[in-house]
Amino acid sequence: MTYCFGWKSDDEVYIVADSLTSSKSETSFEKEVTLSSMGEAYGEYNSYFIAETDTKIHIKNNIVVAFAGEMNTFEEVKTNLDLMEGYLSFKEIMNSLVGMIGKSELIVGIKHEKNTLYYLNSHGFKEVGDYIAIGSGNKVPDLNNLMQEFTVTYPEPSYEPRKKLSAATAYLQMLSIKNNFLNYGVGGTICGICIHKEIEWTDDLLYFFYDENFEERNLINVIIRKNSIVTGSDFTGLSKLFKYAEMNETELRKMSGFIHKCISSYTPRYIVFYSTEFNNIYFCDIYKHRYTDLVRMFYRRGHKAAKTELFASPFLLENFLLKNKNEEKFIIPFNYLDTSPVDYTPRDQLIENVKNIWDVDFEYECFDYPLENIHIPLEISNVFKSQLEDYENILVVNFDYLKSKILELRAFYSGLNVSFNSSKILTGICEKIEKDFEIDNLKILLFSKRYEFFYDRINNLEIYIKKVDCSYNGFIKTLLLNYYTNDRYYHLNKIFIIDDSPYLNDIFEILPDYNRDREEADIFMIKNQNNESMVVYSPYYYNADILFSKAVGLDDEALSLWDPIGTPKEELEIIAEYLNWQIDN
Repeated sequence: MTYCFGWKSDDEVYIVADSLTSSKSETSFEKEVTLSSMGEAYGEYNSYFIAETDTKIHIKNNIVVAFAGEMNTFEEVKTNLDLMEGYLSFKEIMNSLVGMIGKSELIVGIKHEKNTLYYLNSHGFKEVGDYIAIGSGNKVPDLNNLMQEFTVTYPEPSYEPRKKLSAATAYLQMLSIKNNFLNYGVGGTICGICIHKEIEWTDDLLYFFYDENFEERNLINVIIRKNSIVTGSDFTGLSKLFKYAEMNETELRKMSGFIHKCISSYTPRYIVFYSTEFNNIYFCDIYKHRYTDLVRMFYRRGHKAAKTELFASPFLLENFLLKNKNEEKFIIPFNYLDTSPVDYTPRDQLIENVKNIWDVDFEYECFDYPLENIHIPLEISNVFKSQLEDYENILVVNFDYLKSKILELRAFYSGLNVSFNSSKILTGICEKIEKDFEIDNLKILLFSKRYEFFYDRINNLEIYIKKVDCSYNGFIKTLLLNYYTNDRYYHLNKIFIIDDSPYLNDIFEILPDYNRDREEADIFMIKNQNNESMVVYSPYYYNADILFSKAVGLDDEALSLWDPIGTPKEELEIIAEYLNWQIDN
């Protein structure tokens, strides 16, 4: 039970589909919550239990299929399509799908010199020149007519295909929520795909639901990543990746981090405003700008208290959102809004102009600086010794700093039987990080002016020669910015940096504040203690003197007793004899 709607416009093919799965048994679903991402209540509808679980659209190279029917059959279709594409002709693939589809149905889109749309069931397949709908949603009165009318009437011919698709996706989403299509087995999060010069998913959406007094507001992020729906919902309080291929433990960890950063860091292309009391859809194109003349968006990243806050301009409220109540029972008027970017204004200044101060959520402070506004001049993905996807946790080492610190500690602990060498220190630090944070797959990226020789083998060590592989300064700043703004880096988990260079202040000053909390932080420093450090705006840091000393075998007692500057020579010799006995034994 589902609803998929496809249409052809000139040489462009469009398909939209819901994500609802139905079952006669409630135990068929593993449900963490009682609501869908869109706030629909799970339960029994028309003798079926429902839940949003699957992206009903599948892509394999130049073939797109949308599915209505038994989900086990869909899994079979996807598996066989992945095996057949590239080996069988198009006609052979379609005939094979006809043989396995059973009582289910498919909408098939093909990207070719002439993009084409097909309908397929167990009796055969045929080309479609206008519209096609499949699934239980066909029983919803007037739904097909509304969708057909929308695809002809509302999108401006000048709009790019992905904008037309995104508008149709939002329209079907609001129709489903307003009219409660759950009784027809239709609902959940809607997504879509368009085929033109390329194949593209629905663009990034932010749904903004509000009441007639603009007091109760809920945000739902909807994005498509890795060919699957990802949502972040105020209704459920969760970030969610819809059904995806089975993954091992490492892949699952990377995917979890990827999802969290996708939701907490992305900027939508469109904000869709809707109120059931006013019953108007406002489809606002912000062109992926967080600060526009109609809306300003602020983000607070974090693992404990991530937050998105949206300030709507008085003009938007008075002329659109809180105006023109519409009494239509089924239809929803659809309105396009365009807006222009404006300069960044700090949140505190905007609060001063808020008419109803109770609208401001003062529980959340320290919203992030807009990292998206910073131009990243370097491309560093080609600098890594391995594929970017192979990295998960990274220890970046400025060897100049490490070497200077080793020389300093050797002089300080002269008289004790300890060996300060880089191999031992790096190995000890890695062991501590892996134990304290329960992580593995930690790679060391060591930047040096020349190739360095290490007495002992160090696992996962990669050496980069400064100004040959890359400028260290440029690399570290670009890595940290990409960590938050480039989804190719979103699978990365923790980044540790051994350094104490003053030029890090520029980037650390604007990084999210949650990095100062050890329990939340993703970025960590190993540097000099604060009153001796050149890094003023540091994330959570470890004292390099203590960490390096413990890595070579000194314990807390040795660190507390050894003071060659403030201890008389005779007393220091007695302490040295005692500590060396402890070290040797």
